[in-house]
Amino acid sequence: VEIRSTSGATHLVRWDQVRDVQTDRHEPLLPQMLERAERLWRARSRLERYDAAFAEPLFIRLFEQYRGQTHETALVVAEGLLRCRLESGENDGALIPWLETVRIRRAGIAQTAYVTLPPVIDDDTFLAPSLAPFFVPTRSLVSVARELEMYDARGDAVVAAFAQLYSDAIRRTLGQDSITIPAPAVAPPADQRGLMLLGLMLSSDDPNADVRATTRSELERRLMDLDATSWQDAWLRSAYGRALIASQGVGRQQLGIVQLIHVPARHATTQPYLAGLALDWAAAALETLGDADGAARLRAELDRKYPGHPVRPAGGESSRRIRS
Repeated sequence: VEIRSTSGATHLVRWDQVRDVQTDRHEPLLPQMLERAERLWRARSRLERYDAAFAEPLFIRLFEQYRGQTHETALVVAEGLLRCRLESGENDGALIPWLETVRIRRAGIAQTAYVTLPPVIDDDTFLAPSLAPFFVPTRSLVSVARELEMYDARGDAVVAAFAQLYSDAIRRTLGQDSITIPAPAVAPPADQRGLMLLGLMLSSDDPNADVRATTRSELERRLMDLDATSWQDAWLRSAYGRALIASQGVGRQQLGIVQLIHVPARHATTQPYLAGLALDWAAAALETLGDADGAARLRAELDRKYPGHPVRPAGGESSRRIRS
């Protein structure tokens, strides 16, 4: 809403901060906009009270109306739905709201909502630490890949590359042909950080064994310089463990299992989705090596620590496919 102060200055106010509008002009859409403003306020307020379950239905409806727009209210809606989806563990459904949040932020838009909540996007990479590019192969994942491929980044080449890289990761999860999109050559180095990290993650599962070998070396080098409690440690250690498991030689495969077990040991609270996946991958690797008892213990720990995790049979099919 645009308002003019007594000094003549013009100010823009987000709709979720508007309770009523007094104007001399005829505004036929005003009642409709005030109704939407109330929904915005309710959704944001509920989320800021840590009531994501009741906020999410409102944000879903609002996102349908504001998706593709580039202003502060659209950012509040996109980030609100992103937070709700992450809170409920619906990582697949969080991808488009994340892309919209990043797109609007990169357009220079900022907002002050959710300042009392923990951040959900890393400022240096624009990645969401809770959205590691690993997925459980479910039927719904096919439509997510299609939606990512059709996503309109409104001319932002970096955001478009993010969408394509995640689509690539999903297609590999589903065993489909993937088309890896390189980082835009025109993007400045600061914009490349997230793309390079995401590309490295995908290279750890590349069909080419030589690419995987080169990626293993780079992952090992990066892990030596990382804070062991950081979200990037969880991401890269998961990729490193998977790459080792897919290697030739029992020794490397056993080291891969150790790397994967580090993820729930260090990041159980901050990365529950990824920690559950790592336990499942490690259990599958133990089975391949003939250690059925060890695999059973890891799956029991998965069920105990992460009940309802989508990797388990009740939540999805199987995520145990690792390229070899």
